[in-house]
Amino acid sequence: MWKTNMTESSRLLPMKANCPLLSRIALTVFLPLPGWAAPYVGTAYESFSYGTAVEAGNATMDGNLDLNNGGTGWNATGNPALPNTTAWGGAGAVAPFIVASTTVAAGSLASIADPAGNRIHVTAGSGAANAGRSLGQTVDSGSLYFSFSVQRLNETQRTINFALFAGTSEKLGFGQYATATVGATSAGNLAAVFLNSNPTNLVAGSPGVTPIAMGTGVPHQVIIRIDFNTNGSNDRVRIYLDPASAADEGILTPYVDNSNFDMGAITSLRPFAGGTTTSPVALTAASGAFDEIRVGATFASVTSAVYPAPPPLSIQQVGATVRVIWPYPSTGWDLHQSDSLTIGTWTPSIGVMDDGTLKFLEIPSASGARFFRLAKP
Repeated sequence: MWKTNMTESSRLLPMKANCPLLSRIALTVFLPLPGWAAPYVGTAYESFSYGTAVEAGNATMDGNLDLNNGGTGWNATGNPALPNTTAWGGAGAVAPFIVASTTVAAGSLASIADPAGNRIHVTAGSGAANAGRSLGQTVDSGSLYFSFSVQRLNETQRTINFALFAGTSEKLGFGQYATATVGATSAGNLAAVFLNSNPTNLVAGSPGVTPIAMGTGVPHQVIIRIDFNTNGSNDRVRIYLDPASAADEGILTPYVDNSNFDMGAITSLRPFAGGTTTSPVALTAASGAFDEIRVGATFASVTSAVYPAPPPLSIQQVGATVRVIWPYPSTGWDLHQSDSLTIGTWTPSIGVMDDGTLKFLEIPSASGARFFRLAKP
């Protein structure tokens, strides 16, 4: 008896965007009339998996990020099947967002994220350490969610943060903080800053400075929720950090839950790493990695994922053998087998061949019952 098991052919991870793996960012432009409250429309996903590295100081390579090489979905219709039309950096994004000191390196963060692909490196230096992008719309009502992975790459207490802007005004930031103008720091812990003046850049929040150390080489998963209050009162900001599960927002306890500030509106985002400071405190320039940036109007839109469907798997009798067949090359998919679905022990199949059109495994017909699946490692 020969069977294929398609239900386990693709892996589901808990902190992924609810869009195909090949999608990068999906947004819909919403242009409200003056005075109208505008909720977020569409979904967004940036995996940075362009397939090509972006190196600071190399104009040809830098252009790949600035021109969205390989990216899709960040466009006027919010269609993840269409190419990007909004660039990172100076080409269409809101000042002061530039990409002069940004790199994309192979490998993903070891967090709840895409198990393959690239991440963006943001490194201070050359007077530019920003890599920002306009949302393509102004959001000032409803709920607005962001999720991302962040990792400190060097030993420093200098600022490494993910910030939200309205034009050039910073409204909210989350990360590790130490400014070039004020001696107060978050002491290497992850923290929130509101309106960039609380007062004079001091870390604020409720509790604001979390008990979680950023660490070096330690990946963190962050989910930010903003609930805008259109009645003129302050907006509510909740920040979930390193959640054990994303199955239900209702069971999560936010590390930051603050209703003391009016965000006003959000139009763009920016990962950031700060440069060297000597006064009022001496701090080493920062380098950080960001990955899997998502934007949406619901918790599910920034915490769930659907992987692409696996290649079709079929079985064919060839004389005294049975041939398990799927298309060539089916890159990234491996054939696994098990003698029992009850036990559920899957092992890689040995002896897979291809003829340039199909990949296949041949087994003697009298081998007994066996189950097969295609799976991503």
